[in-house]
Amino acid sequence: MKIYALPLEKINDVEGVFDTITQEDNLVYIQSETPLKEPFFESDLPKGYLEAQAQKLQEAKDRAIEAMNARCDEELKQFTSEALGSPHRYDMNAEDQLNLLGLMIAGVDSFFRCAPIVDGEAGEKSNIPHTKEQIQKLYTDALTYKSSQIYQCGIVKEKIKACESIEAVEALKWEDGVVPPEQPANNQTPKAGE
Repeated sequence: MKIYALPLEKINDVEGVFDTITQEDNLVYIQSETPLKEPFFESDLPKGYLEAQAQKLQEAKDRAIEAMNARCDEELKQFTSEALGSPHRYDMNAEDQLNLLGLMIAGVDSFFRCAPIVDGEAGEKSNIPHTKEQIQKLYTDALTYKSSQIYQCGIVKEKIKACESIEAVEALKWEDGVVPPEQPANNQTPKAGE
């Protein structure tokens, strides 16, 4: 695809349908897959146009990154753990995380607020007793979940930063940051002597 310019005063001298990009300084800028003859001439796009497009792209990236950060915050409000032997929903605000950390460090049995999940729906939250082992498992589950969500957000933001068009930025979704779990190796290295 080549860029051509056409002087405005020659616009009535040409026939056809052209893909116009912009107009500046008495020139119309056109892109074409086929070579164009006079009065067209090959040209670069005007600097002002390129700078404006770069600014629009950066603004789209900034908005998309802000949206992904908000989505990550939303995803981190709650998580599900099977520390009690069945799925339960736990809140994950800063106070909940500090309380969980304190209980885990203390290594004690304690009550912790959560809601059982039945048929995919969270029930009523209540203070349910947890053993210190269940608290340790809950803490590990919480960290694993939080890390995975932050990692997913980071993957999407890197993809946003790498986009070269507004359309590509707008096409990215939260799910584009999901990394498939690592597959176990099918071919293991033989041990010495085998």
